[in-house]
Amino acid sequence: MSLEKITARLFSDSDRECGDIVAKAEKEAESVIENAKKEAAQLIAAEKESAAADAEKALEKAHSAAASSEKRAVLAAKSELIGVVLSSAKEKFMQLDDEKYFSLLEFLAKKNLRPTGGTMLLSEKDFKRCPSDFASRLGSNISIEGSSAVTDGGFILKYGDVEINCTLGALFTAYADELKAKASEILFG
Repeated sequence: MSLEKITARLFSDSDRECGDIVAKAEKEAESVIENAKKEAAQLIAAEKESAAADAEKALEKAHSAAASSEKRAVLAAKSELIGVVLSSAKEKFMQLDDEKYFSLLEFLAKKNLRPTGGTMLLSEKDFKRCPSDFASRLGSNISIEGSSAVTDGGFILKYGDVEINCTLGALFTAYADELKAKASEILFG
């Protein structure tokens, strides 16, 4: 065999071997690519599932926060409405005609009078409109005076150093919880 034939054969064998190597490499590359695609699809599916779970949790949190905010807003509105009702009740009390107003003061005073002598302090305004027989209706051991210490209606009973505060402000504060409960019951059932 001549050198040319040997060289041609070597080139031919080399081309065939190179073709086999390239075909084998292409086959392996296709397999690697297929496996990578499968792994990528699995990773994408897992990430989608995780993202969906995270989104569901975030949605639940948002719903819970919204429900909580709604409850707080409703409670605040109810509380404000109760405050308006109590303020209105206090205002209506102050706007009663003299006969009704002083009848209520008499009722309240009789619940708080002591057998010893004392002084009933009324606001200057109430003192001026006080019925002439009001002190006698309370009993002989009480005197009535106008005082700047009483500003919002009602009165203060004074027995020496002891004072019983029956002003509207004090009464509404003292009975605030009961008044709010009653107003809530009436307004909201």
